[in-house]
Amino acid sequence: MKVAVVGYAGSGKSTFARRLGDALCIPVQHLDQVFYTSNWQERVKGEARDLAEAFLDVNDAWVVDGTYHRLALARRLEAADVIVIFAFPRRTCLAQAWRRSRRYAHRVRPDMADGCIERLDAEFVLWLVWKGRTRSHRKRFEEIRRDYAEKTVVVRSRDEVERLFCRLAASPSSN
Repeated sequence: MKVAVVGYAGSGKSTFARRLGDALCIPVQHLDQVFYTSNWQERVKGEARDLAEAFLDVNDAWVVDGTYHRLALARRLEAADVIVIFAFPRRTCLAQAWRRSRRYAHRVRPDMADGCIERLDAEFVLWLVWKGRTRSHRKRFEEIRRDYAEKTVVVRSRDEVERLFCRLAASPSSN
């Protein structure tokens, strides 16, 4: 099974991807680990894209967590059996990011690049509630939903995520 997980920052994409990968015993690629190097430095564009492409090249089944349009998004969407769009409200993403920052305070999350200490600073809060939710971002998710309607699921709540997780984890194609 190939699952592409995209959506808004702080919505729980990484947690879902990790759980699903564990349940299906398939590799997971967290694109935050590909995009960033130590101390939140952006990796060189070509290098990051090559790393994302290489993961897809060597794995027959996968879960890829993250939107990152320039990291082989079109290829991921085409290849995916299921595309999950995390479309949680701003307040939910902000609350989840706050809880995550408390849980991983002064540490690196397991889905982040080495040396990227968890933080909830003003810049990230602005991204969560404003810059990461522009009309163009919403339009991209709408285009994904439209262009890949037969294999796209939009989740807007924890209950929907849990139901989808149970369905995918029990899927005959995953065994």
